[in-house]
Amino acid sequence: MNTGALFRGRGFWSFARFRVWVRDSRWLGWALAIFLAGFLAAWSTRFHRDVLYLLIVLPFLLAMRWQDWRLLLSSRVFQFLILWVGVLSASMLWSDPSLVDADEVYDKVRYALLTLIFVSATAWVVATRDDWFDRLVLVLIPIAAVVLVYSIASYYAEHPFPSARLNNMVFYRDSPNRGSVGFLLVALIGLAVALNRDKGYLRILGWIGVAVGLAFILLAQSRALLLGFSVGAVVQLAYFRYWKVLLGLVFGVGAFVVVTHVMDFGFRSFIERADANRFTVWSAVVERIMQNPWYGEGLILDRAVMGGDGRTYYSPHSIWLMSTLVAGILGVAAWLLLALVAIREAFHQSRREFCGRATAVLGISTFFAGVFLLSFAGHEIIYQVNPHFWLGLWFPLALLVGHELRRRRALQNPRR
Repeated sequence: MNTGALFRGRGFWSFARFRVWVRDSRWLGWALAIFLAGFLAAWSTRFHRDVLYLLIVLPFLLAMRWQDWRLLLSSRVFQFLILWVGVLSASMLWSDPSLVDADEVYDKVRYALLTLIFVSATAWVVATRDDWFDRLVLVLIPIAAVVLVYSIASYYAEHPFPSARLNNMVFYRDSPNRGSVGFLLVALIGLAVALNRDKGYLRILGWIGVAVGLAFILLAQSRALLLGFSVGAVVQLAYFRYWKVLLGLVFGVGAFVVVTHVMDFGFRSFIERADANRFTVWSAVVERIMQNPWYGEGLILDRAVMGGDGRTYYSPHSIWLMSTLVAGILGVAAWLLLALVAIREAFHQSRREFCGRATAVLGISTFFAGVFLLSFAGHEIIYQVNPHFWLGLWFPLALLVGHELRRRRALQNPRR
């Protein structure tokens, strides 16, 4: 049913017709692309969140039927995601009472539910539509290119180029790292298109996406994002069997590290910042965990960490340690189970042609890239629309869930 049919006669006032229209139209595919573009260009967190509420969450909840929910809940990855989020949310029960208030509880419950709904909506689009990926390419890559040019022109007009870490000048998070996460997604989307010979003219746009995404990450000097891209690129090159290019990537990264160390051309902070005190932070977090290793401190906690060097750090900077700090052995065990189930599903998806090759490899590569990224970066797990977790974990998991449902449907209804 098209948009015109929705408004003809009494169609607009028919709830049943509206639900059919949302399911059958391209609405959610475009809405997903617009929301993800907000991680590249959005002037406020409220605006970005409202886009999620109004364009994705509300239409999705109104359109879903019981059989659609049963389909989603049949996913093993989604089941273990619910388990992990449930364990983290339940840990509010043993959080420090001095930190707990009604607003904090409301925010945690709201964002836990919002996370699961976003994963559900994205997975449903991936499982039922074939055109969502091309929409991501056509929306995200041109926007990323414009943001890169504008940010370079604006930021380096007042800061030394290229030694100063580039900030995203049209993003609401005033941090080189957070403003760059969207460009990791753009680079991996572009690479998935560029390496897929079936994409035709879109491959040119794909290479532009790779160049734009890598340029921003390098200028922002985020080593965690660069590591995440390297991991994702290795997965994609191996998936498409570009072994010579993969070998060239390894030598290229090695050469970049050597040249950066030997020559001073503006990128020495990649080396000079060493490990960014990660081992100091992690050691301090382990000491806190050992005070209550079984159940953790609860979801509502003071995540600031006092390092052995006397400095205060914002968070554990590791999804593994954050899960343990929040919910103890229970939390990290639930996360480990989810990760293992997702890896198993990614392995199954890499061996079967049940959907487009570019969409399958995007889900697999973004998941592995996101896990590596969040092993060194990221803060609170259930917390607002956080670029690191929403693009590094929730979106990749949604792709795996959607492709899992497609894979199962293909196995149940094989072509004759």
